[in-house]
Amino acid sequence: MMKRILIVGLMLFLIITMIGCQSEEQARQFFKAGNQLYQSGKYKEAVKKYQQALKSDSANPKLHYNAANSFYQLEEYESAAKHYQKSAASLNRYLNLGNAYKKSGDQQKSLQKKMKFYQQAVDTYQQGIKEYPQAEKLKFNYEFTKQLLEKLQQEQKKNKDKSKPESKQDQEQKEQSQKKDKSKSESKSKDKSKQNNKQNQEQEKNKQDKEKQESQQNNNQDQQQQDESKNSQNKEQQKSKQQNNKSQSADKENQKQKKSSQQQAKPGEQKKQKIDEKKLKEALKILRMLEQEEEDSLKNNQKVKDEQQQKDDNSQDW
Repeated sequence: MMKRILIVGLMLFLIITMIGCQSEEQARQFFKAGNQLYQSGKYKEAVKKYQQALKSDSANPKLHYNAANSFYQLEEYESAAKHYQKSAASLNRYLNLGNAYKKSGDQQKSLQKKMKFYQQAVDTYQQGIKEYPQAEKLKFNYEFTKQLLEKLQQEQKKNKDKSKPESKQDQEQKEQSQKKDKSKSESKSKDKSKQNNKQNQEQEKNKQDKEKQESQQNNNQDQQQQDESKNSQNKEQQKSKQQNNKSQSADKENQKQKKSSQQQAKPGEQKKQKIDEKKLKEALKILRMLEQEEEDSLKNNQKVKDEQQQKDDNSQDW
């Protein structure tokens, strides 16, 4: 009886051992095929081979690590993190696991879930820094993700503060603040209005002063022109008067000489005197004609001057 039991047990052991060897060999084949697919960039097919291998060798850390890398490439970061957790401890394991948590947080829309994954990433980087204190990448990723987490925490706190109902004291302070702001705004508006009115008044005054000054200047110019014209006319009249006086004096002197000449002349000289008188009359006639021409010329000059002055005035007004 004992012999039969021993034989059955031995046979079972041999069968189990054979099955185990076959399973390990099959797992190695799937593992090798998965690696080849991963290197070819066929990450989805590689994942399937690694999962088949894990059915025969579920505790193999290398299988979990390679499966995690394939999920990471497919951007399925939560699945990648689960397999990284079961892989052997190493610098790359801490770095990739922290990155998978951080990437998972980036994909979340919910603030709570995002903070949860960021916190897991920070904890993972921190553990890796303890094991590998010289790893600069771990330190950088730790600080960067920690800042993101703190920013989200501040945002969460602000949202909580906004959602809290305001107390009566806060409401009163808010109303007082609004009243003060309104009062300041009205005061500024009044000051600005006063300032604008003052500026408008000053501008209007300056405009009136300028118009008054221009009017005074125009009046002065007109008066000056009138004075100049009047002076010119007076000069012309005075000159004409002087010429008339000279002409009258010459006539008187000629008459006087003529009279004297008549009294002293002899009969033979009277004939000659008549001829001289005739020539004298012609000379006086010519002299008067010249004086008349000179007077007409002066009037024409004065007329031209007045027309030129009028043109200048018109040009200045325009």
